[in-house]
Amino acid sequence: MYEAYLAAGSPTLEDLAADVACISDLDPAPGLEVIQACLGEAKLPAQQADAAAIAVVLARRAAWHADDFVLLIRSLWLKARLTAPLGQPLRLVTDPFALEVHRAIDHSAGHFPHGLPPLPVYVERAHDEELRQRVVQALKGTSTMAVLIGPSSTGKTRACWEAIQELPDTWRLWHPIVPGRAEAALTGIGGIGPHTVVWLNDTHHYLTIPGTGLGERVAAALRALLREPSQAPVLVLGIIWPEHWAQLVQEPGPHGGVEDPHAQARYLLAGTGITVPAIFSADDLARLHGQARRDPRLSHAARHADAGRITQYLAGAPALLERYRTAPPAPRALIEAAMDAGGRTPSPCRTPCWKPRRRATSPMPSGTPWAKTGSSRPWPTAPPPYAAPAVPSLASGPDAAPPLMRSLTTGWRTSSRNTGAPPASSSTPPPVFGTPSSTTRTAPI
Repeated sequence: MYEAYLAAGSPTLEDLAADVACISDLDPAPGLEVIQACLGEAKLPAQQADAAAIAVVLARRAAWHADDFVLLIRSLWLKARLTAPLGQPLRLVTDPFALEVHRAIDHSAGHFPHGLPPLPVYVERAHDEELRQRVVQALKGTSTMAVLIGPSSTGKTRACWEAIQELPDTWRLWHPIVPGRAEAALTGIGGIGPHTVVWLNDTHHYLTIPGTGLGERVAAALRALLREPSQAPVLVLGIIWPEHWAQLVQEPGPHGGVEDPHAQARYLLAGTGITVPAIFSADDLARLHGQARRDPRLSHAARHADAGRITQYLAGAPALLERYRTAPPAPRALIEAAMDAGGRTPSPCRTPCWKPRRRATSPMPSGTPWAKTGSSRPWPTAPPPYAAPAVPSLASGPDAAPPLMRSLTTGWRTSSRNTGAPPASSSTPPPVFGTPSSTTRTAPI
């Protein structure tokens, strides 16, 4: 259409509008705004007939064959209308968990009422302001990329979720995952339109594909996207762990001939990193306390989180409860035995520690590996034989949670000089475990 406009001598919009009004039987005929959008902003007219009317006027002014040109424009309009743009309009992106934001502690862990929103009230930190500046840059028309770097469950994906809330509803969001992350990204990047957020959670899965050059091709395609004017503005958001970031930005060795497997990724990521700390600073905690009255989960996390690890505490509870509910019989039995052995109702603020006990009047079974302390609550020197196979799975934690039984990793006493005190690791309450006995247990083991 713009070619025809130039061939017609670049008439004024007013002249074109007057011509369209004379030859068009449309009511109303396309006016100045429609013509401006079609020629100056490359926007698709809402009606095919509007595009055809503008095409007739331009063809006649350019001395082209009007019928053929109108037929071409009608065909192109239909093709553009039927081509689905990548991603979803932001107004339809309402589920943070579909974008892999961690679920947070809720009423199922005790203490909290039903009806809380899915995500806790957000507490802004220093990295949020850095990220906001990248969003502003995109809003001003410049394509940009930001990659949040931090350990697991530090709030990286949640920060990106909050950042896109500042974008207009006219923007779209594209999260490439099918058939695989890297494959989807490489296939679709060329079709991304302006005003699109490209959501690359776990960015290393897009940029490091062992045994193939696929990751480097994705990095090259993203570099081309960021500097392509016809696709601007786009906002590329990445989330990555520090160890993966270090691998991707590592410079090749000083000697010639050394392989440089991530050259494209290194150039892509230069200047994009924003660090997300694992621990809330004093200022962060002050802001958290200011928001705590709006959400009981924040005040609960402030009281019980270990050393300012607020986000890990909030995200860890659902992961721990899920591990407990889906545990195989042996690990699950050991968890429940540890709860009972502790001599108290499981607390929603503690991971159970292995504390076997016996009655003071009961004889100690022959060969049992108890340390001789004279206490009625002795501590074991090694895991019981029946418990040993379950120890490895309980002593390791998933990304968003600590081990289910932390004392298993350090608490088994091996010295004969046993004072009867509990293992050192059990003295520090680990993050939330929940109250599974209140929902699944009916009696102690």
